[in-house]
Amino acid sequence: MYIFDCLYGKIEFGKRIFRCMLTPEMQRLREVRLGNINSLFLTGSANINRYEHSIGTAYLALVNVHANSGNFSKSEKNTFLYAALFHDLANGPFGHSYEYIVERQGFAPENSIGDVIFGVTYGPHGKKVKLEPFYLGEPNEIGTILSKQEIEEVDAIVRGDNASCSKILSDAIDIDNIDNVYRMAFHMGIPIDSRIPVELAKGIVCKDNAVVFKNSVQPYLYDWYETRSKVYTLLLCNPQDFAAKCMMADVLDVVLEESPSLIKWHFTDFELIEALFRINDDHLEDLFVPIIQDVQYDSELIFQEFKDENKVREALETLGVNVPPAANIKTTVQDEKVYVTFYNTEYAFIKGRLYKKIRVSMSPSRTIKRLMRGDLFACVGIYVSPQINEYKMFSDYKKRRELELECDQYLKKVLGEDEYLIAFHAIVDKNKTNRQLKIDFDAGECLTIGHNTHEILIGVFLRNANYGLKAGDLGEKKRDKISKAVYEFLCSKGIESREHKLYSEVDYIG
Repeated sequence: MYIFDCLYGKIEFGKRIFRCMLTPEMQRLREVRLGNINSLFLTGSANINRYEHSIGTAYLALVNVHANSGNFSKSEKNTFLYAALFHDLANGPFGHSYEYIVERQGFAPENSIGDVIFGVTYGPHGKKVKLEPFYLGEPNEIGTILSKQEIEEVDAIVRGDNASCSKILSDAIDIDNIDNVYRMAFHMGIPIDSRIPVELAKGIVCKDNAVVFKNSVQPYLYDWYETRSKVYTLLLCNPQDFAAKCMMADVLDVVLEESPSLIKWHFTDFELIEALFRINDDHLEDLFVPIIQDVQYDSELIFQEFKDENKVREALETLGVNVPPAANIKTTVQDEKVYVTFYNTEYAFIKGRLYKKIRVSMSPSRTIKRLMRGDLFACVGIYVSPQINEYKMFSDYKKRRELELECDQYLKKVLGEDEYLIAFHAIVDKNKTNRQLKIDFDAGECLTIGHNTHEILIGVFLRNANYGLKAGDLGEKKRDKISKAVYEFLCSKGIESREHKLYSEVDYIG
């Protein structure tokens, strides 16, 4: 048997590798994308699966072993190939779109290869029972092909605990990201020389748990850097891809908070979409959102006089809330906050600011239907900020929703229109679009290539269906108006940024 790969041509492995490729654990990866979303506009990259990438990485491991056989023991040569083949076994559906949300629960694919193969019953990759079906009703099979010791050695390599070869599989530049970069580039239509990933794989050597390169591959390192930068610039900055990631994260945040058992890490991409689409109930949530106000009110006075209805009424009127004369105002104090209710509307005085309780409705099934039909949120803009720590706020579901609702009110105030429903999605660009390489060569020479990026990309979108992709383009004039107001809102929240020129990312490809 052989595999004919789009990058490397004819690939041949030993029979045991082919047996491993036919296990349910590996076959599942044929239905899991390498990318984070089913892209509408980067059509080539949308359909690369992790099975294809895993085979490519295993081939580069084979190339490395043949070129540097003296650096491996006999057992390491085999386990290194298995580690390269299995390195993505523990990845969830839609890649990082799923991983970034559940990593707060301890989900770490690189640390869980052994858990998946052994079928453990604990942790984020645990099963109910060891023989619980894995894929298409089939139980795990790798454990019937490899010995327990081999699996433990494979697990150690992927975890980074093998001083002889872990760094070749996972480092600033390694066979995993070499195959990833050139495979993505090839499918995206970025011109490449497919001989380069093979030459780079030949040139990586691990000495004393550190990667060094043979001097002969120096020109290829520059090519990898440039190709990688082009790939990630397109993946991160394409407005429609960004919108799709926003929609997927929106749904996963809600479902994993409300019904975490509904989604399994070992779902294929289609199984995840199917599970999300079957959710019929709308998610309702009450959030206190700050009222946009031009004055600050001394909340200590409210604490002192909260039982005096006239004083509370005066405070509300001062802050721009119209209280009808007939309204019966009720006040309570809890956790250093004064809550005020009238006509079934609730406000809260918190640290000198007035907040209003707003009921938010979100339908996972409707959002998923829009996503899969291509009716994406309209992109207002992508803002680039050096304040990478702000990612914590954007990745916290409730804090992000409160920020979105506050932005809605800001737009209503400054634009005089109350129709816009904002959605935020942030991506950390930490050494993605650019990653500095500090290279040590086997002859003793050192070389530094490029620079590191350390930014956060903040995508801003409109949830409104009437502005969705199927409704047509938002229009330059309207987009500019909303974008300027959003930029000012972010500044008011202490977030400094510059606006990425939409669609300019494709000009970088050349």
